[in-house]
Amino acid sequence: MPRHDLYFTTGETVGTAAARFPDCGLKWLRIRPPVCLERWPFSFEPRARAFTTVSIWDSDDWIVEDRETYENTKRVAFLEFADLPR
Repeated sequence: MPRHDLYFTTGETVGTAAARFPDCGLKWLRIRPPVCLERWPFSFEPRARAFTTVSIWDSDDWIVEDRETYENTKRVAFLEFADLPR
């Protein structure tokens, strides 16, 4: 990662002991994702059978650290919650 003065993340565990990935030896400043709720109205559909997110599902984004490669995609992050609706 290129050197910067500050490193921000919307990740809840980045730079903490709870993270399941390396922090690259950096001090991370956690911020909440910017969301304008007035422009993103809530809607509930009780018969809904799918859980969806607003993002791209897959990409060629990989993290390489000390000869280990980690897939850095929404698909991989979602797998932990795939059985949640059950």
